[in-house]
Amino acid sequence: MFAGAYRDWQFTQTALDLTFWDGVRACDLGGDSPQRVNCAKADSTFLPTLGVQPLLGRNFTAEEDTSAGEPVTLVSFVFWRTHLGSHVHALNKHIQVDGKAARVVGVLPGTFQTPSLEPIDVLLPRKLPRERTRNVEIQVIGRLRPHQTLESATVALDPRFQSFRADFGARVGDNFAKTMRLRITRLRDQQVQHYRIALWMLLGAVAAFVLVACANVGNLLLAGSIARKQEFAIRAALGASRQRLVRQMLTESGLLALVGGAVGCVLAWWFLRVAIALAPDGVLRLRQSGLDARVLAFALALSLGTAILFGLGPSLHRLGTEVLAGNRVVRQRRSWVGQLLIIGQIAASVVLLTAAGLFLVSLWRLQNAPLGFERERVVTASFTLPQYRYGDDARQMDFFRQLEERLNGMPGTVAAAITDSLPPGDETRRSPLANQTGSEIVGSIRRRYVSPGYFEALGIPIKLGRSFTDADRDPGDLPIILNERLWRSEFGQASPIGTRTGTKWPRVIVGVAGDVRNDGLANRPDPEFYVVRKTSRQGIPGDSDPAWWRRATAVVRTTLNPQATSEFLKSAIEQLDPHLPVQIRSMQNEVDRLLIRPRFQTALLSLFALTGLVLAGIGLYGLISFLVAQRTREIGVRIALGATPAGIVKMIVSDIGRWTVAGVVIGIIAAAGSMRLLEAMLYQTKALDPRTLFGAIVALATVALVSAWIPARRACGIEPTVALRQE
Repeated sequence: MFAGAYRDWQFTQTALDLTFWDGVRACDLGGDSPQRVNCAKADSTFLPTLGVQPLLGRNFTAEEDTSAGEPVTLVSFVFWRTHLGSHVHALNKHIQVDGKAARVVGVLPGTFQTPSLEPIDVLLPRKLPRERTRNVEIQVIGRLRPHQTLESATVALDPRFQSFRADFGARVGDNFAKTMRLRITRLRDQQVQHYRIALWMLLGAVAAFVLVACANVGNLLLAGSIARKQEFAIRAALGASRQRLVRQMLTESGLLALVGGAVGCVLAWWFLRVAIALAPDGVLRLRQSGLDARVLAFALALSLGTAILFGLGPSLHRLGTEVLAGNRVVRQRRSWVGQLLIIGQIAASVVLLTAAGLFLVSLWRLQNAPLGFERERVVTASFTLPQYRYGDDARQMDFFRQLEERLNGMPGTVAAAITDSLPPGDETRRSPLANQTGSEIVGSIRRRYVSPGYFEALGIPIKLGRSFTDADRDPGDLPIILNERLWRSEFGQASPIGTRTGTKWPRVIVGVAGDVRNDGLANRPDPEFYVVRKTSRQGIPGDSDPAWWRRATAVVRTTLNPQATSEFLKSAIEQLDPHLPVQIRSMQNEVDRLLIRPRFQTALLSLFALTGLVLAGIGLYGLISFLVAQRTREIGVRIALGATPAGIVKMIVSDIGRWTVAGVVIGIIAAAGSMRLLEAMLYQTKALDPRTLFGAIVALATVALVSAWIPARRACGIEPTVALRQE
């Protein structure tokens, strides 16, 4: 929202208590050991609106919110411990933030969260000027007042929004203003919108895994109950009542469930600690994860219910005299419940394997997606020149000039440049996009300020025209280079070289560069143009951020390894300014950082799928082995009557074949419905990829075949005489 509208809405509506902040940005912490930390700026109403009370000290005051107010700051709990020694006397101490001394007036609680869930070290007053704030963009947050809902707040704000849209349309164009919509959403929904589908996916994977595990436990208990039918028949014949048998099974099953559930909870705690220790940074709130009491209670209840449900089987069977004559029974009735459980196991395994396969394919395609630039052997250094040492253009330009000379003189340097932002994740500035006649604003496009050598340093190809040269930095025209998407959308197939654009800031197009992914790895390239960084700021448009020209990133393409280049780069900057905090990173690591979340999701889902597949195989093997043991007399009779080993194997494998086919069919139907919910999380991968589904079926069929083959081969070795004498 623009600050002018915020000031108007703050005092002319009664539905929301409004406040604002400007997001998390890097800032420089001065002192003996300068470093870059995360800072945010906010209004004095920010913490009260979020319902946050400082752990120590106080909040900003309204006077400190103004440009004439004393520079003050609040620090995070972690910053208070690591930088201020956890001392109460740290209050009123001064720290250097971006070259300015700010007095610490409070410490934020350890549980404090920013609206974006990004960690911060320092919170400063925004000091928004009371005038000339019409086009300053800020992030606005509101708290519903008593008896207000999202719907009533939307109705209450709509008149103010319509007035703002009319004013905005008069200044930039009605067509662009008509695309604006008023929408009020809950902060928590906005925070987890990118993780909601992933969390539901994880819940579904856990549910499928629990189904496989419970089916295994159920089959084992049912198999045990069938084996103990004679035992319970004997107990009943000796006078044991059904209630007595039920109590015995309840005791045995309950003890088994409690011991197994307790061991499972211990293992869950241990595995959670391992996952937290091994998981990369960037996974939302994983470090704060723990075993919730409600989750533990549900797990114990599920364990207890499964054991009791299937453990009571033998005590509920009709125990007739024929059970006591077990040596005369040729073939006992099979348990249809156990077969249904096996089918359910197979179906759940198909869903898990399909999901894991889709995520593996999506991750592979995302890792190999063309970025439009080279990431190997490219090192960057980000910094912001402090205002108190580089307050005028001459000092800033002199620093950048000397830095470029040192970058190009470093060992192994192939190309070097300075820019204000980098793909694929840095925030870029935007410029208004006018219609073909130039009479109306219809959108916005990205822009980057780069020095000559930028395209060579990142390996971005020039499709038409040329790259920037040192001659472009002289006063006069403002040369720009379009990316390919902007060229196609504005000029079609015609060459734009030499075309002049703009009125207030005339620009001349000298080239067309290849598209790069400038908004993450999965999103298509946006329209973008590049402006050359001149040797002075004369003729360069300004920005609402006063530090935008002092904030820069050096880019170096090298023949050396990134670690050695990082040391050379750090030394080059320290020689110019030893007190300048700098953040040095490799482009390869930056790209890998964007892959953290999809890699972690894929690893978790693959772990569930593989473990479920193993459990399904164990369950199939156990059930077939039990059925073979139960049919020992039958198999012995068949062999005595001339049955061949191949016939015995075929008879046993046919059973598991029917169950597998039934489970696979049900699993395909379930996967067809559930995988479409995950399509938004996949990159260039269809929800029902035939090859992935076929691979899951083949893997499961192979496990099922192996699980049936081993006990079937064992059955072929049964001696008929031994089998016929079996009780």
